[in-house]
Amino acid sequence: MIHVAICDDDRKLAADLKIDLERISKDVQNAEIQVALYNSGEEFLCAVENDMIFHIVFMDIEMGNVNGIEAGLVLREKAEIDDTIIIYISNHENYADALVNVGIFRFMQKPIVMDQLERYFTRALNQVVKSANKTNEPTKLHYKINRKLHTIHMDEIAFIRNTTKLLELYLWNVECESISRKDSFYSSIAEVMKKLPNELFVQCSRSHIVNLNYIKNLVDSDFILADKDETKIRINRTFKSAKTAYMKFRGNRYG
Repeated sequence: MIHVAICDDDRKLAADLKIDLERISKDVQNAEIQVALYNSGEEFLCAVENDMIFHIVFMDIEMGNVNGIEAGLVLREKAEIDDTIIIYISNHENYADALVNVGIFRFMQKPIVMDQLERYFTRALNQVVKSANKTNEPTKLHYKINRKLHTIHMDEIAFIRNTTKLLELYLWNVECESISRKDSFYSSIAEVMKKLPNELFVQCSRSHIVNLNYIKNLVDSDFILADKDETKIRINRTFKSAKTAYMKFRGNRYG
């Protein structure tokens, strides 16, 4: 999965750009994308501080308190995302000197010209895909407890539960074939879901994300997990797509 961010305080432009990028990506081989929208530099940097990883960022320059150049410089300070491709968009062209310090991939002037967008985004996608075969999916989940960064391999996660204020992380124990709670940390289930590969993880309710690898069976509206206690996780009516994702995963795995 290629993670793309659009940061622009023009909500209509951002929404339209998201639709265009999703359309363009379908014409690029092996380029499955997930697009996140941010309407201010502050929102974008909050996601960065929560360890969101983006392969490509479309960044507006003229925004409120934190402009696009400032947000780009903060992004570059994080070593693990130093290779993020940044495409700046603006109504003006007089930012050349400042943009050199950020290290940009391309610059586009508003209003966006579709031919130029298709050309630039296709090149960016191909560059990400070719970079160590897209470096595969991230294999680790990063989260913070009391400002200390913790890391866990994603394939160890059985499910994640959303409580009133915290997310609870439940891990698979290979030796005992059991599931136990590991950590609790502050975050939203939506933000964590963005970090996880959607080929392996599904959200089945407002309170649960499940690793498809550890689902033993689907019975009515419950996922039955593969632990010895056969843990049940309810699938909410508004998350019926979780059933479809599981059946597709099962078909690919055993078909």
